[in-house]
Amino acid sequence: MLTVTPAERRRGAAVAAHPLIGITATIGPAGADPWTREAAYVAQPYLDAVSRAGGLPLIVTPAAAADLDPVRYQQERHPQTEPSQPELARDLPLLGICRGMQILNVALGGTLHQHLPEIVGHHLHRANSGFGDGGPAHLEAGSLAAHAAGGDYVASTPSSHHQGVNVLGAGLVASGSADDGSVIVIERPGSGFVLGVQWHPEVDGTSTIVADLVDAARLPRQVQA
Repeated sequence: MLTVTPAERRRGAAVAAHPLIGITATIGPAGADPWTREAAYVAQPYLDAVSRAGGLPLIVTPAAAADLDPVRYQQERHPQTEPSQPELARDLPLLGICRGMQILNVALGGTLHQHLPEIVGHHLHRANSGFGDGGPAHLEAGSLAAHAAGGDYVASTPSSHHQGVNVLGAGLVASGSADDGSVIVIERPGSGFVLGVQWHPEVDGTSTIVADLVDAARLPRQVQA
């Protein structure tokens, strides 16, 4: 999950040329034996994508597990689900990437398909290792997603997810889909820059999505409201 930090918001336009962009960390083992320890970390491509766009990346509150607890959306837990609880920053430009898109949806009252291959009938959205190619993304013309991506079609979506959006959260609209019909982009019209994408634009050097978040973060708050 990428979002402008409250500290940046308080400082205002004077430092907006290089806004602080908070990046939610992951908890897991880091280092090599005998020095392996639990750590909060962020994959380097997230940091690089924010830096390339002129933002200042800041690692923030860790996420505890890979999946969202289905109790949040009144479902029993699937055997493939590893639950955690979502948190959502308010009134800040926000980009949810992969699990971050799912957090955005559940935090606003939506639900998930807990194991997407059972719905779409394939595993193309998640490779055995690294990223799979989830195929193209078809974006709604005139949407925030299309503006951020520079058009209504993204040819390739580096993906690594087994869950996906089912019922949309309050105020959210689906603005992009995969060839199999699954929802892979959501946004919240009327709330400034609030966007979720199910793939990983940070590993695509040609993607403009992270840069569009940074551009939104440069704007004074009254323009974002």
